[in-house]
Amino acid sequence: MTAALTSPLPAASAGAFGWRRGWRRSAVAAPVSFWSLHGATPLPDGPVVVLVPGALVPLVPLDLPPALRGDARLRVAARDVRDRLGLGTQQVDLRPAPLDSEGGQWQTLLLARSEDLQAWRSATADLGRKLQAILPDYLALPTSPGLWTVQTGTAPDGVVQIRLGPGDGLSAEPELAALALQPALSDATAPRAVLRLGPAHPAIDAALARLQDQLPGLVIARDAADLPPDIAAPRVLAYGELALDLRQQQADPRMALRARIRALMLPALLFVLAGLVWAGGVLFETHQLEAELQARQDRNIALTRQYFLPDGPLPNIELQVARVIDERRAALMQDPGAELSALDVMWRASAAMAEADIDLQSMQLQGDMSVVVELTSPDFGILEALLSELESAGLAVALDRSASEGAGRVLGTLTLRAAAAAGDGP
Repeated sequence: MTAALTSPLPAASAGAFGWRRGWRRSAVAAPVSFWSLHGATPLPDGPVVVLVPGALVPLVPLDLPPALRGDARLRVAARDVRDRLGLGTQQVDLRPAPLDSEGGQWQTLLLARSEDLQAWRSATADLGRKLQAILPDYLALPTSPGLWTVQTGTAPDGVVQIRLGPGDGLSAEPELAALALQPALSDATAPRAVLRLGPAHPAIDAALARLQDQLPGLVIARDAADLPPDIAAPRVLAYGELALDLRQQQADPRMALRARIRALMLPALLFVLAGLVWAGGVLFETHQLEAELQARQDRNIALTRQYFLPDGPLPNIELQVARVIDERRAALMQDPGAELSALDVMWRASAAMAEADIDLQSMQLQGDMSVVVELTSPDFGILEALLSELESAGLAVALDRSASEGAGRVLGTLTLRAAAAAGDGP
């Protein structure tokens, strides 16, 4: 691999990755200079992206559930990769690689040894502000959705860079690179075209020929201008590659959590203080409510002793008072000569009318202890039967008004009194 590269390339130049003249489809506006850290070409002028061997910085695919997000997603992914590869926490650097995907839904980790990262950062420390990023070399290849890019070097045994669309890539020896193309044949994301850069290579070209045999209609182009029109223009560093800058230290979730905790310490203390003040107010109000409740209970007990249960225990005042009222009402019903109140009249009338086929419109208590009832009956016979039932219940009944309504129904107005007081009324 040649050491320096600028993207996009002028139409009359041949790039270090073997890009030929006619790069008319590139959509990158600002030129970007690439420089291999281990190459022999001098450092170009201006800002530069330093490329390091991609074989030392692989992309590791994962299968994480969509609901897992944030630091928890990174912790689970890192633990999975370390367990599979038998690596310690200090041996490798693992960082999310959300290439052309939703940031929170990434399914790939970029893996690099800690000692390699330290060496690359030390080697580029004197570049200062010229250094734009440190990236694995395969991320410098142009790509687009549905397009694979394969780059070979001038040496027969040189490393091959492959970009399997925006979200994946690798660098490997030619034989391993050829093998890496084979499992992808059964992948649902099979390419629609391949951009073949660099000189011919028997192993790589044979693998691409097998790929073309298995995917009828696959276009293998040596120039971007020869790609099918339905393929988006291949672009460089257009799918979030710069976010994988290896010069940046990967944030430790535990340290980030500690920093957030420290930053939230004062607000948390203020929140706790406010909570204590609120709790004190609630406690004071609770004491007041308890005192008021106790006072009401004392009043209820005093009234119960005065009117219902002068002695004896009171485990359930409501039930005991209801039982006393029922006993008194039953005794009143059994004593025909007992004086009935207006409420007793209403209670007896309600019991009789509940069994009758009528529609009750209203019941009104009058000042003379009578009850006026307005009702609707299906016919006069049912109304007459109701009057008999009310008289059987110990009530004096006066039919004040009865009139026919539409649909054969009868509207009636009754005045009810206690039978004992029947003679006293008008």
